[in-house]
Amino acid sequence: MKIEQIKIEKIRLNNIDRFTRQALGQTPYQSTVPISSRRALSQFNNPYGRPDDVALLVALHADKCIGYQGLLPGLFSHQNELNRIHWSTAFFVSADYRGAGVGGRLLDEIKRLDIDFPVTRMTTGAQEAYLKAGFKELGHLTYYQLRMEKIRKLEAIWQEAAAASSLAPNAGETSGLNRAAFGAADAIYQQSKNIFYQRLLTDSIRKPGSFEYAAVAQIDQRAQQIIETLLNGPRFYRGIEAINWMLTHRWLISAAHEKAETEPYYFSLVSELFDYVALEIYSADKQAFKGFLILSVLVKKGRTWVKILDYAFIDPSDSRLAAYHALIYAQKFSADRLEFPAELLDYFKQNPLLQPLIKEQQRRYLYYPRSKGSVLEGYEGRIGLDYCDADTTFT
Repeated sequence: MKIEQIKIEKIRLNNIDRFTRQALGQTPYQSTVPISSRRALSQFNNPYGRPDDVALLVALHADKCIGYQGLLPGLFSHQNELNRIHWSTAFFVSADYRGAGVGGRLLDEIKRLDIDFPVTRMTTGAQEAYLKAGFKELGHLTYYQLRMEKIRKLEAIWQEAAAASSLAPNAGETSGLNRAAFGAADAIYQQSKNIFYQRLLTDSIRKPGSFEYAAVAQIDQRAQQIIETLLNGPRFYRGIEAINWMLTHRWLISAAHEKAETEPYYFSLVSELFDYVALEIYSADKQAFKGFLILSVLVKKGRTWVKILDYAFIDPSDSRLAAYHALIYAQKFSADRLEFPAELLDYFKQNPLLQPLIKEQQRRYLYYPRSKGSVLEGYEGRIGLDYCDADTTFT
């Protein structure tokens, strides 16, 4: 296959929903759908998008979709101005065509769009493709996880027992012993986890002050003023309109609660559970609006993640309420991991029970600047990166 034989189709935002519905029934997309109908509807409603924005690039060869690159319009705040950027999302090349220059062809088309194009949350293969295409370093985000798996010390004993049992001559008996050993290990872990959370929330974590909260479907516009007061220095912007867009137009669904789309889409469509927890927090007398918090809960392949997404408070010291409520919901869902931004590290580190469970994580950012007037160029290493940058909150 020659590079010139690869055709790139541009799908604009005002057409993305219609394109996706039509693509499901067309021959080029029978094996590879370049975007799910749920994602397409969500992107169509992006408050930062414009009708003529290119939202998707599709690579075609011999009447067949062989790859695609998604674009997600967003905003960048610097020097009291908001400038448009486009995040990378869903960069994919079909397995049979990897190494044939398809990714490079898609990225060449990105350059021709003349946009500021930041990238994060990349696979190793995607990162190599971006660097090969001339993308530049923008920075690294540090965030953290509480890894409850670290309390699974007793499970190791059962695993050793299971390994030893594999030496037994009776294969059927061995299989049964293995299942029993691992089943017992999982039961011990689940029980240990529940006991840990109970002790943590009854004996070790103090309720941070007097407050009331309410679960809501959308965050009140009063939160916008808080968000704007917290803007300082260059950073990617995420206003209340983007948060409420996320809450309304999800990319993932819960298999137990909704009918799954039957689309040959490579990226996740369905999890055992996916939900948002949106809380507005008030003073004890419910008269004063203090701030808000968004969590996500994901269960996939038997593992439960609770993630702290957006939060903002009039009094910055109230940010500990975000960590406190995250632990409440981690207990409720018996979370295996709790993911949180670096700004909340001190809250979690102050508790000796939590300290051994904390694991530092890093997320790399690259970007390709527009040819003239790039708002990102020159800010390498100086941008206030945020856990919710790009499409993180949707997945």
